[in-house]
Amino acid sequence: MPTDQEKVQVANQKRDLLQGQLRDRMRKSIAEQGAWGVRQTTMWAKKHRLAQLCIGRENATLKTIKKRIKELDDVANWEVPQ
Repeated sequence: MPTDQEKVQVANQKRDLLQGQLRDRMRKSIAEQGAWGVRQTTMWAKKHRLAQLCIGRENATLKTIKKRIKELDDVANWEVPQ
């Protein structure tokens, strides 16, 4: 049985990995927004700001980090309704 300390260490490693993925996704979303010209919608700005806050948190939950990555993906795939 893993000890509590080992469980915390594994959770911290997962958190670090997901935060790295979130940082990469944020960089990619900035590049995507620039590639489309002035397409930075208020929706994108809000999701990007929430992702920044999530990165800044020392102990963000894994669920929250995954949620922020998904939100950035959803905003990148969003198109104007016709």
